[in-house]
Amino acid sequence: MIHVIGMAATIGLLSAVADGFSTFTITTYHGQRAYRLFPTDLAPGAAADIAATAACDPLAVNDPGFAELTFSRWNDVPIPLAPPPSQVIPNVPLNHS
Repeated sequence: MIHVIGMAATIGLLSAVADGFSTFTITTYHGQRAYRLFPTDLAPGAAADIAATAACDPLAVNDPGFAELTFSRWNDVPIPLAPPPSQVIPNVPLNHS
């Protein structure tokens, strides 16, 4: 079953991970070395995988029965392209009546 969670729930989940964890192990996540943190404020079995790099980027958060978040494409956002000239609105003064 797939659940859609809103921004508030997503931030709450990430906050629970950041607030504290009881233990961690060293693991791999999709072939990448990672730390697996076990948050104290989430359900048993909940875990967060964090890249074992200087940046410590989050890779995944899993709270069984609630949500699973996967983070990918770090620093891979496409650069927006300018629209064609025919779609550019000329800079004209607005008439303030």
